[in-house]
Amino acid sequence: MQEVIDTNNYQNYLTGFVSKLIIFSSTS
Repeated sequence: MQEVIDTNNYQNYLTGFVSKLIIFSSTS
């Protein structure tokens, strides 16, 4: 169960990072 939570947290972090990356790229 813990692995599932860790995976979700990792996906959420990855999604947030990609979102910031896209926003940063489109802003520049």
